[in-house]
Amino acid sequence: MEFDVIADVGGGTGVLINYIAKKYPQKQCLLFDRKEVVELSNIQQKNVKNIGGNFFNHLPFQTDAIILARVLHDWNDIKAKDILKNCHHALNSKGKLLIVEIMQDEIEANLLSLNMMLMTKSYERTFKQYEKLLDKVNFKIISKIKLNNLQTIITAIKK
Repeated sequence: MEFDVIADVGGGTGVLINYIAKKYPQKQCLLFDRKEVVELSNIQQKNVKNIGGNFFNHLPFQTDAIILARVLHDWNDIKAKDILKNCHHALNSKGKLLIVEIMQDEIEANLLSLNMMLMTKSYERTFKQYEKLLDKVNFKIISKIKLNNLQTIITAIKK
């Protein structure tokens, strides 16, 4: 793995970052979410640091990679841009942003999108909508990989 420091922003109680930390024990891993959420984590790996905070504010670290797994679909474009701007500032100059989301144009997710709209006033975006959103906050997409039947990983770098 090319990253020395990996942050899971909006990572909840740390299931994903715990898996990464276990697979790559030589890497420094950061779990970032609200303080009351990270306090619930039961991470056993010594290479994970829990950081409580709010991703709408400055992220208190610098990192080589940021993972946003099923985070952006919870927020409208204005809020999503705020999150992405803070991620942009926290990434090192050659850092990468990895976004794990459903691509509305790749699978039939109309009901899920309707549910998101009712619950969070957001929606499942298409790849083009992510491309446009990322462009507005100075990210450039460098790859798109299907993770499974439902989710895609978009990798972006700073422009």
